[in-house]
Amino acid sequence: YMPTAPERVMECFDCPAGTYAATSVSTSCTQCAPGKVSTVAQSSSCVPCLENYIPDDARSACVACPANGESDTNRTSCYCLKGFYSLEAGSATTCNDCPTGGVCDSPNTTIDTILPALGYWRDIYVEATAEYIQCPVAYICKDDGSCYSGSEGIACTVCKSGYGRLNDYECERCPPLLLNILRIFGAYFLVMAAGILLTYINVNTASRSIVENDTFRGAKNRKDNGRSSIILKILLNTIQFNAIALSFEYRWPAAVHNLLRVQSYGGNAMASLMNVDCALQGVHSKIRPFYINSLIIAIFPIFIP
Repeated sequence: YMPTAPERVMECFDCPAGTYAATSVSTSCTQCAPGKVSTVAQSSSCVPCLENYIPDDARSACVACPANGESDTNRTSCYCLKGFYSLEAGSATTCNDCPTGGVCDSPNTTIDTILPALGYWRDIYVEATAEYIQCPVAYICKDDGSCYSGSEGIACTVCKSGYGRLNDYECERCPPLLLNILRIFGAYFLVMAAGILLTYINVNTASRSIVENDTFRGAKNRKDNGRSSIILKILLNTIQFNAIALSFEYRWPAAVHNLLRVQSYGGNAMASLMNVDCALQGVHSKIRPFYINSLIIAIFPIFIP
């Protein structure tokens, strides 16, 4: 190109790679248009990059798009294919496999646009990559990244203000305070009454076995009473086991899983009634309601005769 100068000195200079001069009398060098390059000096035009290549920052060479990526139609940027995602916005420099629990169903998915699959929660404490945690209850973690109504926090397992624990991980809207307190006391008194009744049955059975003589009738009664006590204990142990069996990481057969789920409803309902989450709404404490509730359950047997 031949720059203008006050002295009108006629001197030409070479345009560097990445630029061009359309004619020998051009007064300046022009940078190549997006998607095009000039690889050598003294270029009079720029050429477009081949498919799946884009210009470098200086527009002096074409660089290949990353594996599992391709260029757009204008050859101005690269994007990741379906099933992969980029760690940065804009032109992709790397394309990573879509993580378990993530959804990369469309091209040009980035770390900012990747969504969780239903039943997964995006680990917000990992910033360098996209990682997902499987939620303990699938439906509480929605596929748009939000939590089901009343839930928030890690894996959507924390109840929002105004909601209380329904079972291990689900939340329900709190009833009025007075109703909730009556419900809690009623549930605890019901459990206490059941404990007293079971204690009375066991003590009464043992007492009758002691006072009865060793006649055939007495022996038969002791045998029947002992059998009833054993059956009662087996029944209680079965109910207790079935109430927690679904929390085990085990692939139960479908029929067994459905049976356990039905039997767990009673235990979940009682646990919901005895939960103090709603009763502690508005109480400013560093101790989470979960620990307070666990403490109450731990010391509760002391008050049962």
